[in-house]
Amino acid sequence: MIPEGYERMIQVDALPARIRHASVCDRESHVPLYYFDIFDGGAHTDEIGTECENDEAVRRIAMQTLPRIASDEIPSDGDRRHFTVVARDEAGLPVYTATLSFAGVWLRKWS
Repeated sequence: MIPEGYERMIQVDALPARIRHASVCDRESHVPLYYFDIFDGGAHTDEIGTECENDEAVRRIAMQTLPRIASDEIPSDGDRRHFTVVARDEAGLPVYTATLSFAGVWLRKWS
C-alpha cells in the first residue's frame, strides 16, 4: 500500500488531465493501466494504478513523483536517502524505474 498522501500525488497532482482519464471520444480504445511502486527504505505497492496513454507519460509520472516524495521524507531522516519508483504494466511486469538520491555532507570540521 502506498503511504498516505503519496497516492494522491501520483493519481492526481502528477498527471495532466489528458492522461488522468480517457476522453469521451476514446471510450472504445484501451488506455493502459500502470502501477507506480515506491521504495524509500520500505516498499509501498500501488494497488490502484494510473491510466497512461504512452511510455512518455509513464516516465513523466515517475519523474514528477520522486521529488515530491523526497521533499516530504528527507528532512526527517538523515543525510542519505534513496527514493525509487518502479512502474509496472497491467501484467505486473516492470517497465520503467527511476531513482533520486540525496546525500548531505558537513563541510566544516567539528572540534
